[in-house]
Amino acid sequence: MNMEKIYITPIENKLSKRMTAVCDMVTQGRRVADIGCDHAFVSIYLVKSGRASYAAALDVREGPLKIAKQNISAYNMNGLVEVKLSDGFSALKPGETDSAILAGMGGALIIRLLDNASDIICEGYELVLQPQSETGRVRRYLRENGYEILKETMILDEGKFYTIIKAIKQGHTNYKHGYIDDENVKIYDEYGEYLIKSKDDIFCKYLSHEHDKYISIIETLEKSGSDGAMTRLAEIRDKLDMIDTVIKMTNNERRNV
Repeated sequence: MNMEKIYITPIENKLSKRMTAVCDMVTQGRRVADIGCDHAFVSIYLVKSGRASYAAALDVREGPLKIAKQNISAYNMNGLVEVKLSDGFSALKPGETDSAILAGMGGALIIRLLDNASDIICEGYELVLQPQSETGRVRRYLRENGYEILKETMILDEGKFYTIIKAIKQGHTNYKHGYIDDENVKIYDEYGEYLIKSKDDIFCKYLSHEHDKYISIIETLEKSGSDGAMTRLAEIRDKLDMIDTVIKMTNNERRNV
């Protein structure tokens, strides 16, 4: 009896450029908590590719987890990828994982989930973060709560810019990065020291995009003339000044290569 072979799409084809870049940030051999796993494609990819030795696929919604279980079975990852119904890190036991991905969620939510995971995140615990908003607030939180940012990258995926941050928990809560006393700390929090010093073309393209966006907003507000517009105008001009400073810093880094 002839049996048709069931074709399973290669797992790497299930990931967007953004999520592939997120996975690439995970240190080889880690046991990863995939927070907000959706259908567990990231968890499956990490283990199947050999980057992770184990993955816990966690989500607060039962629907996606049901599909995640089916995907795990389809890719023969039972026992290596484990599904857990969990609000953030809540279903994890201390020591069960040593790395976590929090991607595709707002900065405020990322901070809340990290705040509630003090029993899980210990010295040496790795975070790979991809905030959809308030990236500067996330960097500041990391700096003020004992994390060292090891690396950052920016990608352009389907016309949108995404920042990915890799950080590690230090052994004391008052860990201070080398730039903490630097006069540029506010700029580094907002735009990332590593991105500024990277000389990366995508980051430079992002800066140009933001510069043009703020110029356009200023022109619109100037035409309005209302009191509210004038207040907003001052805020936008401050942001534009910061962008201009970062562009100059980036140009200096390029000249120093």
